[in-house]
Amino acid sequence: MSLYTELSWKFVLPDIKLIRQSLMLVRPFHIIHQLVIVYLVISLKGMSPSSLDFIRAWLMLFLLMPFLFGLNDYLHHKDDEKMGRDRLFTSHTWPSWVLLASVLSLLLTMTFLAATRGVLTLAWLYAMIGCGMLYGYFKHKRQMIRTYMFRTFSGITFYMVVASYFGLSAVDWYYAIFVGLLDLFSHIAGDLRDYPLDLVGKVNTFPVRYGIRNTLFLIAGFQILSIGYFISLHRFSSWQLSIFLMCILCANTISWLVYGWLNMQEQQRHEWHHALFHGIKILTYSCIAGLMASNMHFLPIIMIFWLFSYWLYLWSDGRT
Repeated sequence: MSLYTELSWKFVLPDIKLIRQSLMLVRPFHIIHQLVIVYLVISLKGMSPSSLDFIRAWLMLFLLMPFLFGLNDYLHHKDDEKMGRDRLFTSHTWPSWVLLASVLSLLLTMTFLAATRGVLTLAWLYAMIGCGMLYGYFKHKRQMIRTYMFRTFSGITFYMVVASYFGLSAVDWYYAIFVGLLDLFSHIAGDLRDYPLDLVGKVNTFPVRYGIRNTLFLIAGFQILSIGYFISLHRFSSWQLSIFLMCILCANTISWLVYGWLNMQEQQRHEWHHALFHGIKILTYSCIAGLMASNMHFLPIIMIFWLFSYWLYLWSDGRT
């Protein structure tokens, strides 16, 4: 069978393994995450862009994930093979040149989308890519402080690339810091999910180094800091503030109760630890956007789709 025929059949009749690997590359819950970031930006700006502009802005963010994960898998495929990680580059499902061409096409597409909006959007796009690559590099090198630092910068540039796409304003810098803080909050929560494997592999994360209890205090601290910062930055009306705080309080109560329940199980379900806190981040963004747009109907829909997308991610990684 020729190489062309073999690749064609893989596209037409992909096996379960290939589907799982592809989902791991995309990280399905990031689809919702990126959509919510765009929704947050346009709501804070009070804009109603066309569907095409919304999709193009979202696509710039969405393509970043498979680009960075694909590049990271390629650069660190030997380490992944030693650790037994089942990735596209380590399982040799596709020839390396096919995957590299795919990664390059993602970069070119993002570049084109950003360039159509001007040099500033393009500059922020490459700043976002650079922060994402440095985050992955320092995470691979197990340098905790620099990993967390560039994760925060990734969140900041994430917001700024969309904000510049729709036109920067003076307050965008401050909102971007809010997004960066919540991204760091979510990432440290992700270290809880990977704690058992990181402990065995002696990975230098906050939970491994300082323990689960101190990590929970840190997570709570970053969330309180980010929420307090946003409230001080944005003047809610009294009813908006009441709804916002009620949503955050209810979400946190449910998340912490579920976290406690998971830890009481005979076989602890660490894979859902990150989901609990990542869900709070998505709800926070969605709630703010809904309040600014005076439309809270999308909130439950967003959370349902996010929950399903996170389950898909865990299924693809064999954690369900």
